[in-house]
Amino acid sequence: MITVKNTTVSDKEDAAQKALQKGVNLYQAGKLDEAIQWYEKVLEIQPNNINALCNIGAVLQNQGKLNEAIKKYKKSIAINPDFVGGYNNLAFALQQQEKFDEAIIHYQKAILLEPSYAAAHYNLANTLKDQNRLDEAVISYKRAITIEPEHFEAYRNLGLVYSMQGELADAVASYKKAIAINPKFSEAYSNLGIVLIDQYKLDEALISYQKAIDIEPNNNDAYHNLGLLQLLLGDFKSGWENIDYRWKSDLLDFKRYERCKKILWSGEPLALKRILVWEEQGVGESIIFSSMIPDLVNMGAKVVLECDKRLIPLYSRSFPEITCIHNKDPLTVNSPYNRYDYIVPFGNLCRWLRPDKNSFVASSVNLTANNDKKAVIRNRYRDTSLKCGVENKLFSQAVPPKAKKDILIGISWYSKSPGYGKKKSMTLFDLQPLLDIQGVTFVDLQYGDTHKEREDFSKKAGINIIHDDSIDQMTDLDSFAAQVAAMDMVVTISNTTAHMAGALRVPTLLMLAKVPLWYWLLDCDDSPWYSSLKLYRQDRVGEWEGVVNQVVREVNRFVDKNRLDC
Repeated sequence: MITVKNTTVSDKEDAAQKALQKGVNLYQAGKLDEAIQWYEKVLEIQPNNINALCNIGAVLQNQGKLNEAIKKYKKSIAINPDFVGGYNNLAFALQQQEKFDEAIIHYQKAILLEPSYAAAHYNLANTLKDQNRLDEAVISYKRAITIEPEHFEAYRNLGLVYSMQGELADAVASYKKAIAINPKFSEAYSNLGIVLIDQYKLDEALISYQKAIDIEPNNNDAYHNLGLLQLLLGDFKSGWENIDYRWKSDLLDFKRYERCKKILWSGEPLALKRILVWEEQGVGESIIFSSMIPDLVNMGAKVVLECDKRLIPLYSRSFPEITCIHNKDPLTVNSPYNRYDYIVPFGNLCRWLRPDKNSFVASSVNLTANNDKKAVIRNRYRDTSLKCGVENKLFSQAVPPKAKKDILIGISWYSKSPGYGKKKSMTLFDLQPLLDIQGVTFVDLQYGDTHKEREDFSKKAGINIIHDDSIDQMTDLDSFAAQVAAMDMVVTISNTTAHMAGALRVPTLLMLAKVPLWYWLLDCDDSPWYSSLKLYRQDRVGEWEGVVNQVVREVNRFVDKNRLDC
């Protein structure tokens, strides 16, 4: 929030006062260049007019000229070290440059000079929120609200922080207070819908999203969020339509989408047509949507798939009829559209090829790992499981002695996905009842650095987990696919491991949060995307014990049925 000051100086020339007010009026009307001209007229009369200097900075900041704006703010402060508005605006510009520590210092200076300055408290709270200093942010939002009780935006952002902290009831109360102050606050209704979903109040969330849209028909985020909820509820027709609004939100590269809109595929016949399909989201979503590549091939299309470079070996092996290219933005002016009859992002395929539940029949993702690599990995793990505590340089921990060849079960337990990752993650200690099962060699399929957690778990629980240092699940997805395919079973939360295991048709037990991501649907124990998955869901938000106990029973049955003697 930038502060633009009206003149309050009574002893300056009347012409300077009028020029300053004229500039303010033009700024508020969005006529920025004209506003600067009038502010400069003020400086011609009063070169040290701090309000004119600060207001010029505000115009420059609005135009994205942050360095120039900062110079104006600093000059106004140099003239008057007690200029509260100058500190606030300087801090806001620094915040936009992501110089958060400097911004906080200047907000605090403004507040020290004027403790009742609500805008500075609010801006400071926003900066603290961006720094994930959530407790401090709550304090600053509350101070802004105390000073300005009708500050509905502060209530909205306070609700957002409470949501980030998992304080859902407080988040709902804050959003509702924002709405009570401003009943036309569309964004608050949309944010409220997100929290209501977290509380498993899905019908109320639908109503909240619809209110956001009724108030602001161009609220693209509300449409997108509504679409995700509709998909979760199994309303594919409405869901796919509303998911299209993702291109008009800040989620994806809308300019790229617009650039190829003229030849966007919308379900037309594809016999002998050349179609470019491009990956638009993460690896998990890419694997899900890859189930529709055979549909395009069966329609007679010549398919070119633009995807993450790490997936090219896996996709090329799995879909030999198509051409895979690295997603280095071939949709620029340097890559003529006439190379393709149609272009379509992965997610758009769903609207035409998966319009309802019946369209998923026999359409599970079906990827093929490198069988030679799979065999080498599997034999290595099985042989290692027989060795008596010998440290193998491929593994970060010694494996205890075994009398029989164990079942190989890969495990994965957390997600780094922004926002939702914490809700669907657990710890190794949550999984201890599973890891206590005899007759199993557990293999770490978790991406990222798990060394410290595994080491701590091993010391306290006395259980070792194989970790293969030769495979990086983040950088070498083809080797990761072979590693997953080498397992007899996979037990995982919702992350890339779940998608990879399901796509490779490995028997997989998937542990889901109470409110899962849209593609896992509700109230079912199977997946339309992956035929080898069995789903286990939390009964209550955040409680994994019941899920793990169910998984333990299923793994014990699997071990009893499948364990082999040497």
